[in-house]
Amino acid sequence: MLGSFSWLAGGRILSALIQMLSLGLFANWVSPSTFGIVASVTAIAVIPQNLFDFGISTYIVRHRAADPNDGTVTFALRISGRISILLGVAFIVTLGVLGLWIDPLYAWLLPLALWVGAERNAEVWMGIALADGDAKLSVASLLGRRIGSLMLLVTIQYFTSLPELAYSVSLGMTSLVAAAVGRHILRPRLPRRRRMTLRSLIATTWPYWLHSTATQVRNVDTALVAVFASPAQAGFYAVASRLTNPLRILPSSLAAVVLPAVARTQGVVNKRTAVVIAYMIGSMAAFYCLIAVLVPWVVPLVLGDVYSSAVTPIQIVCFGLVFGASASILASLLQAKGFAKAVSFSSLAASLFCVPAITLGSVYWGAAGAAIGLVSSFAVQTLALVFHLWKVTRGGSDFK
Repeated sequence: MLGSFSWLAGGRILSALIQMLSLGLFANWVSPSTFGIVASVTAIAVIPQNLFDFGISTYIVRHRAADPNDGTVTFALRISGRISILLGVAFIVTLGVLGLWIDPLYAWLLPLALWVGAERNAEVWMGIALADGDAKLSVASLLGRRIGSLMLLVTIQYFTSLPELAYSVSLGMTSLVAAAVGRHILRPRLPRRRRMTLRSLIATTWPYWLHSTATQVRNVDTALVAVFASPAQAGFYAVASRLTNPLRILPSSLAAVVLPAVARTQGVVNKRTAVVIAYMIGSMAAFYCLIAVLVPWVVPLVLGDVYSSAVTPIQIVCFGLVFGASASILASLLQAKGFAKAVSFSSLAASLFCVPAITLGSVYWGAAGAAIGLVSSFAVQTLALVFHLWKVTRGGSDFK
């Protein structure tokens, strides 16, 4: 599990750095307004990717790890593929209409439709690799997409001097190739497809969907601060919430490893696995606290004195990431043990708590208050998950 975590966390961090390089190059080639439009399009596209996943991707990892011969996983992969195609077609139509009636720039972004469908499909197929304990293949697919996209971006820009086309084609083509290669490698591992109705599949996957969807509600946080505090306070809060996003790669990577590892043992957590999970949570907590201590010196050095008011919100969020990390890992642990509904309801409760907490915090204490509201939602979710884990395992039979 430690080996898989190391590969996955290292690969995701390197992938994020390569992606930042690609975005930096593209931003230098276009005007701020063009960059803003393209960034908005890609950001908005992520919403239907997650919304119409219907929890199938998590279902695939969990059920594949629990039973490699489960034919419903093969059926779920087929449904996911069809959803990806529909998303791509819908995005083509949307960009085409926007290109004709709003701005020709959207027409140059049509290849992003390939990325909308293929990127999600590639990730879903790599869930099979994660479930089988093959984190190296998942990381290879991710880095292949990022490196390939960067190389294709630079090449097309060099020969055409059309950065919008270069960016959209680079994302679309590399995602399409990665999805095709992933299917080719992993298809022989799959059992024969066992047919089931779409209704019965959704009846099983909806708790996973509710969990991921409820988590997305927190993305309205910066807008709330801008409305109830001020744009300046929203900027300070955005620095705290968005610049700390890379720190969440560590818990999300561990959560991705914990889910199949525990599912393979039918939900039983042996002592060694429990010790590893506790050790990793403790290590991440120490890391986050160290960053919080260094923030007063790092922020003025990197961002300038104008962002000195962001120091306190960043520190609050860093301390709060201890709860965020714990919530991510506990959620995966409970999902692996078969308590997906409990996880989904705790996520929904935390998200419903988060919105008014950030709003009230913004009104009374600006960015720092909003950060407290965000962190308190992490704490609420963690406490709910800890309570449920205690309730279902107090007999000790699930820990050996």
